[in-house]
Amino acid sequence: MAYFLLSLGLIRFELTNIYGLITPLYVIWTCKSFLASKKAKRLLSLFVLIICVVNLTEGILKGLHNEPWTTSKITGPLLSVAAFTIYLIGLFKLNEVINPFKDIFTYFLLGFTLFSVASPIILLGRTFYLDNYSMSVNLSYIMGSVVIAMYLIFAFGFYYGDRVIPRSDSTFE
Repeated sequence: MAYFLLSLGLIRFELTNIYGLITPLYVIWTCKSFLASKKAKRLLSLFVLIICVVNLTEGILKGLHNEPWTTSKITGPLLSVAAFTIYLIGLFKLNEVINPFKDIFTYFLLGFTLFSVASPIILLGRTFYLDNYSMSVNLSYIMGSVVIAMYLIFAFGFYYGDRVIPRSDSTFE
């Protein structure tokens, strides 16, 4: 569908720019839902604020569809990885957790961390090689491989991990 709309000139960078906002916010919000420490929740709220300000600023300066937002494609995933690290620190401090790799949420975050680390590098490379069609196609294949690996991690987590619902009484302090 996106290829069809792109060939008609109806979509340029809108989908990737909006996706670059939604994904880090979702990952941080999910990490925040598993934390009970007020300090960690405030830090993740600061991350959300930073992502929103960077995206809003870049949206005003560059427009929604004129060019890709490179700064937000770096800031959002890096803060997502930082949120995952805060989650892991809280998880290892929790005395109830015996094996964090039996938790389905860990696999969810591992998949998004893989994507968040690889995505800015690949998307920036695609931005620099917009004029080189063959390089852009090769980077698209690499990005597709990263996405497939992310979904394989999700699938393994659904198969191997225990289904855990966030509890409000758990403390990651």
